[in-house]
Amino acid sequence: MDTAKKELAGHPRTSSEAKTRRQPQKAAKDIGLRLRASFLNLTLAVILLLLPASPLCASDWTDKGDFFYPFSPSVDFIQKPAPVIGSSTTYTVREGDTLLDIARDFDLGFNELRLLYPEQDPWVLTPGRELTIPGKWITPNPLHPQRCRILINLPEMRLFLFNFSRKLIRTYPVGIGTTNDPTPMGGFAISERIKNPVWTVPPGLTEEYQITQIPAGENNPLGKYWLGLKGSRSGLHGTNFPWSIGRLATHGCIRLYPEDISRIFSLVDYETQVQIVYRPIKFGTRRNRIFVEVHPDVYDRIDDLAAHAYRLLQKKALISRVDMNKLRQALQQKSGLPVNISPGAAHRKAAAVSSPPLPE
Repeated sequence: MDTAKKELAGHPRTSSEAKTRRQPQKAAKDIGLRLRASFLNLTLAVILLLLPASPLCASDWTDKGDFFYPFSPSVDFIQKPAPVIGSSTTYTVREGDTLLDIARDFDLGFNELRLLYPEQDPWVLTPGRELTIPGKWITPNPLHPQRCRILINLPEMRLFLFNFSRKLIRTYPVGIGTTNDPTPMGGFAISERIKNPVWTVPPGLTEEYQITQIPAGENNPLGKYWLGLKGSRSGLHGTNFPWSIGRLATHGCIRLYPEDISRIFSLVDYETQVQIVYRPIKFGTRRNRIFVEVHPDVYDRIDDLAAHAYRLLQKKALISRVDMNKLRQALQQKSGLPVNISPGAAHRKAAAVSSPPLPE
C-alpha cells in the first residue's frame, strides 16, 4: 500500500462516500466550470488563429474542460526569467466539500492547497468559507527548448506540456516518488505507449502486494494509460487512487489524475522528450515585474534555500531588480504561489536608468 493510501486508510470519508455526498452541489459547480471552460476555449481559439501553423490542430489543444496558456514568441527560456502564466481565483466552500475534492475539481494537487492552508483539516471545511484557488505558475525553463515537450518539476509536483510552434503551455498536477524511492531526474524519451496496461509488480514489492501481476481494470494502480520512459523503470501513468495526486506517494513513477493522463496520452508520441528537474525556487516575469515561486525542498537536496535563490538571481542578473525583504518573506512562506518581489516605484525608477526592460 503506498503512502497516500496508508495516510487515508480507515478514514470515515472514503472516496465513494465523498463522491456520493458531493453529487448535488458538484452538479451546480460543474455547470459553472463548463461555462468558464467554454468561454476560455472560445477566447483562446481566436488566439490560435493568430498563431503560426502547427502539426497540432486547434481541436487537439482545446479539449473540453482542459486549459492551456499562450506565451509570447519573444520569450527566451535560457537567458531570461520564464513567463508567469495563468491566474488565481477563489471558491466558496459548500456543504460536504473536502480539500481533496476541491483540488481535483480545479485540477490541482493536494499539496497546492495544503501549502496555503496547512492548519486546515482537509476533511472538515466550514461552508461559506472563501478559499484561494491557485492557478498561476512560473514556467520552469526547459534545458533544451524546442526539443523538450514535457517538463516535470519534482518539488512543485507539476507537469508542463509545451507546444513551442503554437507558443502554448498546458500544465497538470502529479504525484511523485517517496523519499525512500524518489522519482529520477534527467532527460528521457517516451519509449512505451500502452492503453489498459498490466502492472507487473517489481520484485521488491511482491511481499507487500502478495501478487506478481495486476491486470487492467479498476484495481490497477497504473490506471488506464502508461507512458514508459526509455532507460528507466519509471513512467507516466494514471491511478486508481486520485487523492494521491500532489503527494510523495509512488515508487518512483509520475502519477496523474485519470482525466489528465488521457489528455497527455493523446498528445504525445514515441520519442517525445521528457525532462524531470528539481527546482524548488523559480523566478519569472510578468509586465516587467519579477516574481518568485518557492516550494518545499521535498527531497531535502538544497542545503540553503536563501543562498540558492541568491545564486539564481546572480545567474539571471536580477539582483538590482529585486526587493530582498520580499524575497526573504517568500522563502519563509513557501506558498507555492508566484510572489511579486519587485521593489517599490522609487527603486524601479532608479534601476530603469541602468537596466533595459525585461521581455514579457
